[in-house]
Parts: sequence; structure tokens; C-alpha cells
Amino acid sequence: MTSTTIPWTTLLTSLVYQFPTIVVCVLGLTLAFTLLHKHPRAAPLVCIGLGLLLLASLTQPFVYPLIQHMAMQSFRPGAAGFAIATSGFAFAFNVLRAIAIAILAYAAFVDRPGHFHTAAKP
Repeated sequence: MTSTTIPWTTLLTSLVYQFPTIVVCVLGLTLAFTLLHKHPRAAPLVCIGLGLLLLASLTQPFVYPLIQHMAMQSFRPGAAGFAIATSGFAFAFNVLRAIAIAILAYAAFVDRPGHFHTAAKP
């Protein structure tokens, strides 16, 4: 094994941890695609939000071993370089997930006219 290859056991273990999220995203995307004609505003937003979550869930297990390799090859090898690199990428993945959840939250209310400004009439 060379220093640039990703250990398959590590990759598969990481994907197993992400498996529930991956399943929910795939099922949700399937449902959203089938409902595109009934909900032309909400369904595309759901597709975008779930697509971003799926992207994060599938790419994160591949990125972390690469980060580890780059940290070990950098000018500051060791635990400090690896911690800085993983913290930065963990923050980036969390921002991506937060954007996806915000899109999903907006999609929940986009096709509900009148629910935001309904006041009780005397």
C-alpha cells in the first residue's frame, strides 16, 4: 500500500456510519423527483437540500484520509497539522450541512401561502 491510497476498511467503516443518512437522502430524492409536477416550488428545493446532504455524506469519508496524507506531507507534520486540517474541513462540511438543512426548512413552507401573515379577524 502506498502512502496515497485510502485504506478500504477505513473508507467502508466511514460509509457504514453515514449509511442511515445516505438511505434517507436517496429515498427522499426519489420521492421529491416523483412529486416535481405536484409541488413545482418545494420539490426542487428538497432535491437540492437532500442532494447537498448526500454529497457531504459521500465525500467526507474520502476527504479525511486525503487530509491526513496532506498533513503528514506538509511542513508541519504531526498531530497539530492534522488537527488544524481536520478542524477546517469539519467546519466546511458542517456549513454545507447547515445550508442543506436551511434549504429543506425553507422548502417546508414555500408552498403554503397565507400561513405567515394570517391574523385573527375580529
